Amino acid sequence: SAKSRFLAAVSHDLRQPMHAVSLYVASLDRMVDTKTTRWLPIPELKSQIQKLSATVSYMNEMFETLLDMSRLDAGVTPVDIKSIELHPMLKRLEQEYSVVAAELQLSFHLKISQGDTLYVMADANALERLLRNLISNALKNTQSGGVRLHALKRPQAVEIRIVDTGVGIARELREKVFQEFFQIHPDDKRSER
Repeated sequence: SAKSRFLAAVSHDLRQPMHAVSLYVASLDRMVDTKTTRWLPIPELKSQIQKLSATVSYMNEMFETLLDMSRLDAGVTPVDIKSIELHPMLKRLEQEYSVVAAELQLSFHLKISQGDTLYVMADANALERLLRNLISNALKNTQSGGVRLHALKRPQAVEIRIVDTGVGIARELREKVFQEFFQIHPDDKRSER
């Protein structure tokens, strides 16, 4: 039952970016003068392409999450744990999500412990997907302000935080967010974080 509700919610969430992709493509189509095949103002064109790319990227993340879930259910997800340096991954996320945040009129910042090379033992793909999901959720649920990705070196670990200025989650629901397929509804959010 929870899985069905989750899949229904994801299907609903995918409609909005699909609609946005359709609008951006239609807008790009209008920017082409079909009689002369001459492109119209480049800044407007670039802006539309950036919006389209950000939306497609968000949809790909959602589809990857669904695929990961089905692989986990089938027990066929390989795990490749090894030592990885975090800086390249974090900088890549900063570059990508700075563009997405700007489109939403939000800020996105990366804060890393200075002077330290950060290594962790992890599956690089799984870690990046996890961070992408958390950042996407933070951006999706933040109306103003922004999101910060923060990596801190600890004595035997690296602490990664994603901090946002969103409304937060009601205290009594905080443990439930770790349950499989559980989703917070807008009425369950509040400013106490």
